[in-house]
Amino acid sequence: MSYLRTVEKGTSVKSLGIVEEPTPTKTGTFDFIYRNQYSILDWGKMPMPDGKVMDNSPVALVAAFNHEHARRYSVPTCYQGPVDDAGTSHLSLAWFRDNGQVPRALRMQMVNVLKPVFDEKTKKWDYSVFKNPPVNNYVHPIEFIWRAEAGPDSSFWKNVAKGSYKLIDFGLPETLKPGDNFPQSILDHSSKYEDHDRYFSPAVARELGNFSSERWENLNRSRWWLNKILSDHAESVGLSRPDGKQEFVVMDVNGTLVDVLGDVAGTWHEDRFEYTTKDGKIVKVSKQTPRDLHKLQDPAWVKQCEEAKAKAEKEGHPNWKAFVTLEPRPLEAEFFDHYNNLMYAASNAWVKWKAFPQASSLEVACVEFDGYLADYKARLQKKA
Repeated sequence: MSYLRTVEKGTSVKSLGIVEEPTPTKTGTFDFIYRNQYSILDWGKMPMPDGKVMDNSPVALVAAFNHEHARRYSVPTCYQGPVDDAGTSHLSLAWFRDNGQVPRALRMQMVNVLKPVFDEKTKKWDYSVFKNPPVNNYVHPIEFIWRAEAGPDSSFWKNVAKGSYKLIDFGLPETLKPGDNFPQSILDHSSKYEDHDRYFSPAVARELGNFSSERWENLNRSRWWLNKILSDHAESVGLSRPDGKQEFVVMDVNGTLVDVLGDVAGTWHEDRFEYTTKDGKIVKVSKQTPRDLHKLQDPAWVKQCEEAKAKAEKEGHPNWKAFVTLEPRPLEAEFFDHYNNLMYAASNAWVKWKAFPQASSLEVACVEFDGYLADYKARLQKKA
């Protein structure tokens, strides 16, 4: 496929192949192209051992499935269809299933990107462009997060502790403590275009995105419905889903501003999933596992990243990575064999067809992965 241009974001596994540029009044078209890499902690492309890749075709497959699943339940999305290697857009996954293929790219409607700017005088991010946007189609500058729970080490509790928001902002009792179950799911929010994730209350998110009360209510209804659909589907294939995040974009539809799902949702990268094996072991089926391993393997690097983000936010610095002097090291080669098999197995279960015939069943893949991971963690802890 020949594109007008290609855009790569350091912290994303996806490249953007631009087919048609958006204008101030009309959406364009682009392809999400999945690369064989990963990023954690907003770092960018992580190092890989020689000869190994993180195969993200399972993520592309699940992303396409979820967009089509959401559309069946009347959730509006920017998705147009999966794309084959020749660059032909198909309207459903049926063609790929029938031809024994898995897409590596998804065709989407493209909107403009408006970004907040860092004000050197105030040392704060300025979101005023969203008060009177110069275009009628654009990406919201907010990551929209859904949480059914938040473990003791969750970023949610860290943000409560440092005053980013209060429990009452989400209708949670002030007596709630880390480790307690949430009495109900909540909708959380973080920055999308700042140099690192900054979290804020629903009221601040609404203000930064310049939502009217009606649009904010409509968007939140769509978010609740979408997350119920994804969680129900996860449960139907034997997975639990503690949290997830989505991106929404605004479009002008017949003179009315409409907020629709823009990026992918409910994949192994965007959300956290867990599988409980027959013998009661809980296995993380998400990108959280490589995060956890890097924390064990590279604690000094992780600590520097966390301190750098805190320093940048406190001092009003737009580039936290400028304060990091260490580099992460690649995980061991064998990890990617086990991790890729887990993703193949989980994706087969999710779409309910053998998209990856080489994969184990989800139960077997989780048991094998859990055993390998326990051994790997033990070796890392022994070295520490």
